[in-house]
Parts: sequence; structure tokens; C-alpha cells
Amino acid sequence: MRNAFIEGARVAGAVSLLSLAVCPVCAARAADGLDFTIRLANGVIEPMAAGGADSRAGMAGRAIAPDARSPEQHATTRGTVPMIVQFAGPVEEGWRRAVAGAGAAVHGYLPNHAFIVSARPESVDALASVAPVRWIGEYKPAYKISSHLDEDAMFGTKSRLRTNIDVDVARSNVAVRIITFTPADADQAAAYAAHAGATVLLTSRGPAKGYVRARATAAQIQEMARHAEVEWIEPYIAPRLHNDVSAQAPRMNAQTVWAAGLTGRGQIVGHADTGLDTGVNNATLHPDFTNRVKAAFGLTPGRGGAWSDLNAHGTHTAGSILGNGSASAGQFRGIAFEAQLVHQSVGDSGSSLPGLPDPIYPLYHQTYTNGARIHSDSWGSSAAGAYDAEAQNTDQYMWDYKDMLILFSAGNDGVDANGDGVVDPGSVGSPGTAKNVLTVGAAENARAPGSGGLTAYTWGQAWPADYPAEPVKSDYISRSADNVHQGMAAFSSRGPCLDGRVKPEIVGPGTDVVSCRSSATSGTGWGVYNARYLFSGGTSMSCPLCAGAAAVVRQYYAERSSHTNPTAALVKATLVNGARTLSYGQYGWQQYREIPPLPRPNNVEGWGQVDLAPTLLPGTGRTNIAVDRVTLATGTEHSYSLAVGGSNTLSVTLTWTDYPGTFAAEAKLVNDLDLFVIAPDGRTNHANGLVYGDRVNNVEGVDLDPAAAGVYTIVVRGHNVPQGPQPYALVMREGAPFTGPRLSIETNIVIVAMAGSTATVNAVMNNTGDSNLSFRLEKSAARYSWTDSTQPGGPAFEWINIVPTGADVTPLSDDGVAGPYAIGFPFVFYGTTNTQFWVGMNGGIMFQPGPLPYLNEPLPTASVTGSLIAAFWDDLDPSSDDVSPAIKRLSDSNQLVVSYLHVPRFGSPLSNIFQIVLRKTGEVLMQYRTVTGTRNSCTVGIQGSAPGDKAVEVVYNHAYVQSNLAVRFDRTPDSQWLSVSPQNGTIAAHGSAMAVLTATTAGLTDEVYTASFTAFQSSPYPPETVSVTLIIPEPLTLFAAIALLMLRRADRR
Repeated sequence: MRNAFIEGARVAGAVSLLSLAVCPVCAARAADGLDFTIRLANGVIEPMAAGGADSRAGMAGRAIAPDARSPEQHATTRGTVPMIVQFAGPVEEGWRRAVAGAGAAVHGYLPNHAFIVSARPESVDALASVAPVRWIGEYKPAYKISSHLDEDAMFGTKSRLRTNIDVDVARSNVAVRIITFTPADADQAAAYAAHAGATVLLTSRGPAKGYVRARATAAQIQEMARHAEVEWIEPYIAPRLHNDVSAQAPRMNAQTVWAAGLTGRGQIVGHADTGLDTGVNNATLHPDFTNRVKAAFGLTPGRGGAWSDLNAHGTHTAGSILGNGSASAGQFRGIAFEAQLVHQSVGDSGSSLPGLPDPIYPLYHQTYTNGARIHSDSWGSSAAGAYDAEAQNTDQYMWDYKDMLILFSAGNDGVDANGDGVVDPGSVGSPGTAKNVLTVGAAENARAPGSGGLTAYTWGQAWPADYPAEPVKSDYISRSADNVHQGMAAFSSRGPCLDGRVKPEIVGPGTDVVSCRSSATSGTGWGVYNARYLFSGGTSMSCPLCAGAAAVVRQYYAERSSHTNPTAALVKATLVNGARTLSYGQYGWQQYREIPPLPRPNNVEGWGQVDLAPTLLPGTGRTNIAVDRVTLATGTEHSYSLAVGGSNTLSVTLTWTDYPGTFAAEAKLVNDLDLFVIAPDGRTNHANGLVYGDRVNNVEGVDLDPAAAGVYTIVVRGHNVPQGPQPYALVMREGAPFTGPRLSIETNIVIVAMAGSTATVNAVMNNTGDSNLSFRLEKSAARYSWTDSTQPGGPAFEWINIVPTGADVTPLSDDGVAGPYAIGFPFVFYGTTNTQFWVGMNGGIMFQPGPLPYLNEPLPTASVTGSLIAAFWDDLDPSSDDVSPAIKRLSDSNQLVVSYLHVPRFGSPLSNIFQIVLRKTGEVLMQYRTVTGTRNSCTVGIQGSAPGDKAVEVVYNHAYVQSNLAVRFDRTPDSQWLSVSPQNGTIAAHGSAMAVLTATTAGLTDEVYTASFTAFQSSPYPPETVSVTLIIPEPLTLFAAIALLMLRRADRR
């Protein structure tokens, strides 16, 4: 029964998607470059290619799909069905109103340029007559089902998701949440579920949606999706506490702002947790909460309104927010120790949270009506990056109440499952996956081994199955592995979200945090400090510390600026802007680098660890400017000028509280703003380290270090605002320059040498920092670059049919490898000549025997023992009985083709058709004829077998691969003529060293050659790539070459 849900959800998905023509992105681009594909969570459709689309007279350039008039699903009792209405471009403010005026109820936004609406089928002509409408089609039942309900992981056989999906294997049912377009439809949806045979557990209504929790089989899920009231069906994952695996002020730089009077005074923080000590606001309550509790509510069923803490979790987290330290003479104060608390007890004596309402919306509002403008939540579900109902509900609340900042712990699902010594990505939990919340990860604290709590343990001793490999295995839980650089807590859940958004945004200390102890339980957390305090750890502990920091920031604005009621976006922007990167982390700057290099952000630490003092008190002569509550629509922009004095850094952060995302959309961002910073020399800096606009995140930032003196222009632009107008917050701050080690080296070098000679050039390497810099120089070996058929100059998709003449790859098995087979010609891959290959059933070929595991990983991977060409590395099953799969191979003296034909994922009847082509020239081509089912689970790329070979990863578990796509990998020539020395070394503070470049031209002709080498550095900054050009002139043109060299040097000056 492991494949029951696959059979249900994906069959319908395949029919629906293919009927609307799953097409390459390039086919959907208009002449002006706009992308008109509609990108769903479960596939991509090209509307105008839909078979039978009706383009009527008087509606040129517009089409109506037949299913808009004859839908697959049952209409609502109002006679309406959900449809997709696509516009002619980025959505202008009046277009949505025009569609509503034509009789449609407008629901969620879908990229690109589309909305889900509810309308009567007979009204589609009126909708199509609205001037900007481009296409109308049905929002089909298959689009409504989460891809997580399609995974064999639900049945526990090959789990790729670290989730708590509640599956009853014996009864073949799963706990699901059914979401309706309107609150009023919840009862009707529950009736449909019961009629289909599902067990209805709970029916509820939020302000915008209806919700039904049920247990259902695959067939029942399919039947429920055929009702027009239903918008989405997803697995229900129960929330739990995030301490199953903090700190105090020193690592968050809080004492300085305390001394300046910033203690959270006047702020009220909401707090949903297991309870608060005795649960009586009198002398029996922990003394650290004296005069701190404004209100408290007991929400757990069966406890009669009691709010005592039977677990010890809630008392501990509340102390980190605002405990005043009375029982420790101020030693264990919370970050905002003069703020007040509105507490909600939602737990029991275990880790369950039965007091949480479903939907979650009223939880926040109860504290809001009691004055809270910050809400701290150290719990969540193991959603593995998914955007679910709780995430959307939280986004809805923050959209409705834009001055309420909600913080969530990221989760404790960070593990090193593949044993490569680096914690795996993609484990952040919900509601931490919500766009608008501030999601908090955990860094290591600073406590000596054996000083209490779990300090005497290493990660490998405490959780040997999760951290089996060095260097994580032997790292003490609360002490830096190198005794210098602060690092991450290994358990801290990493991003990205499934749609590619960066999470967490910030981190705070989360191991062996000391905070208040509940006297109503014998629970001792990670260990007893004394009768009043406990050690504990988890993102549960880092989140309340950051919530306290948010209260301090809010006090700062309320008392010291014109923003007396700052929005959540402004408080969030301020914390993000001033966060301190921990890159490169505690495990070195090479193979086991823990945190990626700058620029910010990354999916390990987000923007960094909260650092209050420089955030709020940047220092004399440094500017700190905030903008709040200004709005943008599509196509409009605002510009700000900022004079920078030089020698400082400049950090600019843009955040906005976005409209709630649409469940069925691939990307959850709705209103898309862009940030640009134009330097005094006219150079434009895009946000988030990109060379174009960010299309997934609602936090954008530019960091310039150093920032040259002059006037900067900061531009905020409304790229696409379908649910506008969109308010935003902007923080511009000058900071102290980075004083750590940093490498500076000339990045373009020209060598002129006669044929048959040797020439040497020295490249100066400078360390601009105040401490020693280690470096490593690595000449680029054979390298590969990639391009695809959607890009200018990319390969054309031209499927090679080898079915009539190709040989079968046998035997076909679930996770096996077949071979060896002859390539047919010498194929050079990463400098190694290969004559035979092996075929991995899970979507790739190799040049050595060995497994290609079902659990795909990022590249490079140690799970494959050598070279790998991964066209669609995922849990595939060519031995499936559900379809008739085959793998064919055909080679001649110039080309090898390996085609995977109708190969499904494990347990799924939906098949994929793709091929790998190797050419004697060294080119690698991957072509995808048909891609069905989820698009955000596979690895595409290549890797070599030698340690110096640079893997090229096209995608890992993101929606990229699609039908009719071609991807080509091209090999750059070897650079045997260049040698670089020394291989490594150290440069003293403010010192310099020489990189010696030697060109040997023996055997080379009179030409121009190019090569490169990379200078890696022990710094938060990325490695520097140095391009080297060798010119071998004819004797009579030597002087011309010398002149060219001098001219280039003059240009650089």
C-alpha cells in the first residue's frame, strides 16, 4: 500500500498538466521578454498552448480554455467554479478590481501574472472582455493536492522528507488539512469529506479561509479535490516544541544598549508556550516575572484555564525574553527585562501543544488586543521547507495587522544525514516558512566543556545518528570547534524553503542557555543550574532571545524616532540590517566550511546573529536612517539619497509584509519589490548578491564594504504588485569597517611570452585586515560551464529518438546500477579519459561501478564514489509495474545517447522521459522530453572524481526541470601552460605576499590563451578568481603585444 497516494494524486495531476501543455519557459516568453508560464507548485503550464483554446473575434491575443466552460469539478452551491485568469503582464492596481467587477471573486495570486478566481462558467466571456485579460482556464482538481501527498515517504519506506506526516499504513490513510476558498464553505467541505468516506476530525473557520482536518485515503483525497469549494489539500503535521535536542546578552551585544536605557521598557510581548511557572500571578510566581505579566490565558483543553507550566519549556523561554534576573542578582536577565508579557499556555506535560487553535489566527489576536506587538513562538511542525496552512494563516495575520511582528524558531531538524561533515539543507519548519515572520535559527553558545548542562558532550556523543562524521561529531555543543569563531548549533534547521526563499533570517545563541525554571514540574531541560534556573537548548531558546531583541528595537523607535508605532517590517529590517555574519564558521574555510561566504544572506544563518549595539547605536558620525509605511504599486519607484563619508560600511535593507501566498503557486511571493543601490561612480548594486532582481524573497539587502565616499542613490521599485498597494520599510546604516583579514589581489593579469620560452609574472596579494590571513591558490583544472535552452546562446531542444535501434540497459531494478557498457569513443571528463560507463537507475551515469542512492543530494556528493553525470537524480524506479519503463543506449564513434523512457519515481505511475548525450568533443547534453509530478525534487549537474574537480550543480530540489528543456555542459580547455605558486601561505596583518605565475609556452602556437586560478581566503569574503591571459606573438608583433599590455595596465589605473 506504499504507493496508494501516488496512484491517487499524480494520475490526475498528469492528465491535467499535460492537457494544458507543459511547455518550456522559452515558448511562453513574449517578444518583450515577459514570462507567461503559470508556475504551480506541482508543475508548469503554458496557457496559450492549451489544446482547443478558444480565441474569439474581438478578443485578439486572448484565449479561453474549453475547461473554463465545461469544468472537471463539481460547482459550488452558488454555481461557481475556480478558474485561473492570466493578465497581459505585471498586474496593475486596477486590473484585479476590473475582474471583480466582471463578476468574479478574486482569490490568490499565481506567478506569472495570474489569479485564481471563482466565477460561473457562463461568465467567462465577460471575464475575457476585461481589457488586460490574456487567458482563462479551469483551476483543476489536480492542482489542489500538495506534492507531499504524492511521496512514498508517507509510507515510511524511503523517507526523503524529515516530517511528521501522520500516516496509518494499515488503513492506507493520512491526516490531511482541507482548505476552502472561503470560511463559509468549511461545513460544506466537511460534508463532502464525510460523504467520500473520510473521517472528519475538526472543522474551523479563519478570517479568509475554511479548514477541515480529516483522515483520508488517496481516492478520498481525489474526490474531495473535485469540489469547487476546495482550494488546497495538504498533509496535517502536528506542531511540537523546538527544544528536543540561547544566549544571554554577551553574544548579542545587549549590555551596551541596556546601558543606553534600551531595556524593552513600554513594550508588550505575546508568548505562546507550555505555561509560566506556578500559573498564579502572585508571590508564588518565579521572582524574575514580578511585575512583568500583563495578562495570562490557559488555552489547553481539560485544564480549566490553568496556565501553570507542567513542562518547564515556557518558563524558560519567557525568562529569555524578559525575565528581570531578580533571583540571580541580574546575572540571568532576559534581553528586554523591562518589557511586559502576555502569556498563553497551550501545552501539556509533554511536547504536544493541544491548546493551539486551528487556524492559528486567533492566537495572535488575543495578545494583540492586550497590547502585544511582538509574539514569540518556540514551536512548529517539521514541514521541510513547505508553506502550509499555518504559514499562510500567520502571513494573513501580519498582513491584516502590520504592526505585529511574529517570531518563530526555525526548528531542530538539522542533521548530517549523508555523513559528509556538513549539516544538510532544507529542514526549516512551519510556521517558520511564512514570509512575513522573523524566523530564528540557533548558534552555539560560549561555555567551557563540563560547566553544566550538555557542555561536556560533543554533537556526536549526544546525537550519534544525526552527526556521525567529523568535524561536527567531535565538536563540543557549546564551545567553538576552533576556539575562535562562533559557529552554528548543528541541530538548527537550515533553509531554503521549497520555493527557494532564504530561511532563517537571523540566528541567536541556542545551546546551554540558562533561564528560568518552573517550580510546577520536575522537568530539568538540559540540566539544573540551581533551584531557580535551568540549562536548555534548541531554536526554542534562540527565538525568545531574539524576540526580546525585537522589543528593544521597538522601544528604540517608539522613544527615539518619529516612528512611534513601527511596523513589523521596520523592526524586522532593523534586526536583519545590523545582524553580524558568523561566516565562515567554526570548521575552517575550506572543505567543511559551515557558513557560506559573503554576500549575505545564506540558508544557514540568514543575515547573521543579532547584534544590538551596532544595530541601534552605530557610533558618532555614522548615519542610521529608517523609512516606514510608504507604499508602492506596479511600475512605481521611490529614490533616496544618502551621503557617505568614506571608510565606513553601508548596509541597506528593504523588507515588506507581503500578501499571503497561494498554496498552489510555485513561488509564494505575491507583491514583488526590488532594491537597488547606485554608487557615486554610477555602478548599480542589486540586492542579495544577485545580478538581477530577487523574485522570491521579501527581505532584500545590499552591503558595501568599504563604501566609497560620495552620494548614494537607493531605489525601491514596484516590480509586480498584484495585491497592492504594498507598504515597505527601509533601513540605511553606516557601520564600522570590517577589520578582520581580507584578501586583495589583481584579478586580470596578462603575460606576454615568445613561443618556446618561459615567462614569470608576480601578482601582489594584500591583506587589508588587522589579523593574519591564510590563503590557498588553486589553478583551475578542466572546468565546465552550463547553459540551457531558455537562455540566449543555449542549446536547442532536439530529442534524439533511439528507440528503434538502441540496446536495452538491463537489468532494470529499483536502486541498482547496470554496466559496464562501452562508450564507443574515448570520452574525456574532467581531464580523465573514459571508455566505459555504468547506468544508475536513479537518473545518472557514472564512469566507475558503485551506487547512485535513491536519496539525492547536492553536488559535489560523497555518496557517489567518483564521477557522476546526474540528469534527474531522484528516487526513480525503472522496475515499476505501474508503467512500462525502459532505459536505452546507443553509441557510435562520435556520440553516446542514454535515454530513460517512461521511468517513474518510486511508487508513482507518472513517468518521465529524459536522456543524456555524450559527444566526442567533451560536450555533455541533457534533454527532458516529458517531466511530470513534482518539480522540486531532483539533482541536476556533474562532478568529477579528483579532489580538485569542480562540481557543477544546476539545481538541487528546486522547481527547474521541465518538459522540452535542454541543458548543455561545455568544457573549458586545460591550462597546462600555467603554474601558480605557492600553493598556500599566510599573510601578516596589513602585509603582502607574491603569487608567482609562470607561463611555459613550449609546444604552443602564436595565439592568445586564457586560464585562471582561485585565491581562497580565511575570511567571511568569497574567494577571488584571477583571470590570466597569455599572449604569444609572432616576432614582428612583439612590440604591439607589449603596447597592448601597457594599455591594459593603464586602463586599470
